[in-house]
Amino acid sequence: MSAGHQWTGPPYLRSREVSDDGPGKLGDFDPTLTSLSGVYLAQIAIGTLGVLVISSAYGSGMIRATFAAVPQRRAVLAAKAIVFGACTLVLGEVMSFAAFGIGQAILSTAHPQMSGIQASASLSQPDVLRAVCGAGLYLTVVGLLGFGLGAAIRHTAGALPACFGVLFGLSAIVDLLPTSWRNDICRTCRPMPAARHSQSNKATTPFRHGPG
Repeated sequence: MSAGHQWTGPPYLRSREVSDDGPGKLGDFDPTLTSLSGVYLAQIAIGTLGVLVISSAYGSGMIRATFAAVPQRRAVLAAKAIVFGACTLVLGEVMSFAAFGIGQAILSTAHPQMSGIQASASLSQPDVLRAVCGAGLYLTVVGLLGFGLGAAIRHTAGALPACFGVLFGLSAIVDLLPTSWRNDICRTCRPMPAARHSQSNKATTPFRHGPG
């Protein structure tokens, strides 16, 4: 697996690499990260919602009435951002804890024990609670990013590509760099905060890719 793919690939796939040692043995398995892998899909919805919250007001012309009632544009945008950010934070945390609980229930039932490795995690284990809370915070940041781009560009058609470009474009650019540069960036930078917050409670076993 290339360094670029190790950095940009879905953590769900990376955490489920199966060891060649035999069935039921997993290499580098992270039950917490597996449960929170839905964050990478949720960020698309949250980012889109952030853009639409403000760009739709510009598109419909309702923002003119708002600014006419409250001339302080910065105050209006700040209030909208605070309300949207608070709602997104609550929603993100609820989604994160729900995904974690459901995921761990499935893992503990399907794979109660794999080669001496506990297949599920609990919030009382080190860094697990931080990972779950961090996933919700990451979704909030993505939503505010979409809101900010929507307020700056004022057009949904332009703000959505800009939002997705920021979220996914950086990793695509890194994949085009020389391997040595990619390795250095992978060691020093993590453009997906959810991945960094979710790297917890990792159970590792010797992993072999096979002969050659």
